[in-house]
Amino acid sequence: MEKSKAPAYFAAALRQKLKESPLSQKRIAKEMGMSPVTLSRLANAKPKHSPHPDSVEKIVQYFGTEHIDLISLGREILEGAAHVPETAQPELSVDSIDNRLTSVERIMVELSRELDARKKAELKTKEYMQRLATAQELMKVGYFHCSFSGDATWSSSFYSVMGIDKSVEPVSWEKFVSLYVYKKDRKAAFVAVKGYLEDKTVSQYHITFRACRPCDKEIKTYREFVQIDRDAQGKPIARYGSICDITSDVLKSQLVGDYEQAFLTLLADSNSYLVVIEKQGMTVIHQNEEHIRIKGDLIGQKCDACQVADTFDTGTVHKAVKVISCADDETVQVAITSIPIWDSSGAVVRAVVVMRPMRREGDK
Repeated sequence: MEKSKAPAYFAAALRQKLKESPLSQKRIAKEMGMSPVTLSRLANAKPKHSPHPDSVEKIVQYFGTEHIDLISLGREILEGAAHVPETAQPELSVDSIDNRLTSVERIMVELSRELDARKKAELKTKEYMQRLATAQELMKVGYFHCSFSGDATWSSSFYSVMGIDKSVEPVSWEKFVSLYVYKKDRKAAFVAVKGYLEDKTVSQYHITFRACRPCDKEIKTYREFVQIDRDAQGKPIARYGSICDITSDVLKSQLVGDYEQAFLTLLADSNSYLVVIEKQGMTVIHQNEEHIRIKGDLIGQKCDACQVADTFDTGTVHKAVKVISCADDETVQVAITSIPIWDSSGAVVRAVVVMRPMRREGDK
């Protein structure tokens, strides 16, 4: 390359970098410590105008190792090889620069462009990570990474889920249990995780525990889903995964269980016939004594699906009056009420069928 043309090449390369940058020219000038006007003059300089060494140095320092073509040209100018005669050619384009580069300089330019592409990819990755963090916040799921060398990382949503102030530094699993896990659950959590880590065949596990949120002192139930990284000998070197608040699900499950048990207890000694039917397999899983007396022991057997079909389909209470046959070959008219039982996700999994006897056939 002719050294006399370095300023023109430098200006053309600078224009290209300013055009590709996601930042405004005014912002870049501010970060360089020069005025926007000066930066604009440098990018649009005529071949005969050699830029001031201080300005070149600022540009080279700003772009660092990302733009080798700028650095190479800038260093050439700083070394005093930037004397352009009055007969210099008109302002050069980026394409004309490419045509005049040596093989080594071409490699440097290609590397610079590759680094530019990587920077753009990094910006996209950063944007993706920001969106992922927002999704975690909405789903109330936190991410953590703990190496057994002592390093630990918590995502922003981890702090929110656990109710921990974001100024607090992440800690190891052992210290996390000591600081935040509910005291009655600490021993069980330690024992469970120790067992998973010592078992070389285990790569994933999940545990459930209660923790006291520092922000409001409220005790919540959490579930951790964990991946273990091991070395070639199977020794754990890191654990990472997600944590989510399952308090509402646990409460729903407890309410469903409490409701079902209270219902069975209430009707156990009544004169009504009571049977509980599991949706999967349509089998009888519970009978009260009255139902056993008139129908016999039906536990594990398929039931009359027509009694609960509407309840399973719609998840609502259904009532009907029917005549049923008894074990003694007699029949009895009953008022049937079929009541749905839901799991924690809101799906109907069982039906409680209460049959209140009205009269036997032949009764007056």
